[in-house]
Amino acid sequence: MYLQGHTFLNLSIGAGKSCETECLYRRECVAINIGPAINDMRVCELCNSDHIQHPNDLKRREGWTYKGTQNICAYKPCLNNAKCFLGYTDKGFLCECKSGYTGEHCETEIDECRDGSHDCHINANCTNIPGSYNCTCRSGYQGNGSICKDIDECEKRSHDCHKNANCTNIPGSYNCTCRPGYTGNGSICNDIDECEKGSHDCHVNANCTNTPGSYNCTCRPGYTANGSICKDIDECEKGSHDCHKNANCTNAAGSYNCTCRPGYTGNGSICKDVDECAHNLHDCNDTHANCTNIPGSYSCVCNPPYYGDGKTCILNTRELSVRNIK
Repeated sequence: MYLQGHTFLNLSIGAGKSCETECLYRRECVAINIGPAINDMRVCELCNSDHIQHPNDLKRREGWTYKGTQNICAYKPCLNNAKCFLGYTDKGFLCECKSGYTGEHCETEIDECRDGSHDCHINANCTNIPGSYNCTCRSGYQGNGSICKDIDECEKRSHDCHKNANCTNIPGSYNCTCRPGYTGNGSICNDIDECEKGSHDCHVNANCTNTPGSYNCTCRPGYTANGSICKDIDECEKGSHDCHKNANCTNAAGSYNCTCRPGYTGNGSICKDVDECAHNLHDCNDTHANCTNIPGSYSCVCNPPYYGDGKTCILNTRELSVRNIK
């Protein structure tokens, strides 16, 4: 008989050697084919399988002898694709486990994730799979799992921060913080109306105008400076008023007042002369003086033969005597 198709080593041995002994020296040998003797030499074929595993490969061949060893490995005592070797132990076989398995029969899967025998990065998740494990970088990191580098979402613009928020990278993530003048969670930022809330620093004599993310301070008419400080403008001193030329300008906080001078009447921006004579607003002597209107006032002149300041008129007796003589 002859086992066909399973020879892994072909030897020529002399009469003093045994094919069975050659098989024992090699752990993968489980059966032998011994050929006919030629000039005191025999062909010895070492096989890595036997008739139990491959009964259909056992053929008749003239002059050949087939011998199968006691092959415990043929009964597949080793699990999970482990290699089985004859001998080595008191059970007559030894299992060489594939990576990720352990036990006498390689029956126990090793959970590398649980026992910490993996090489996943500290920022990677370890997932146990049959006979091995997978390393996957956690969210916010990138790499092959054994190496995981932080992703700078701020630099890559892969964040969801609002356009009016600042993005700050942190290990494995990022923070969104609304910029000054805005409020919210960073993903949503709404403008703060500092003017309405009174959280501005505009002067009491300034107008506050809200702008996106900020505000403007503008001094009110009659005041000048940057809005945070507002100083009264003295329009009278600067000549920036519209008082009439015959009016007095009086400065007031943030403004000024125009008052027509004595002898004039109006609102201060317009001042018209008062005709004291025509309106009998003078103090000229009613009997012996004439009242003459002049801009802003009037004059009193005593009528001859009277003299004086026009308000008081005294009879000039000498002049009167001269007139009587004539």
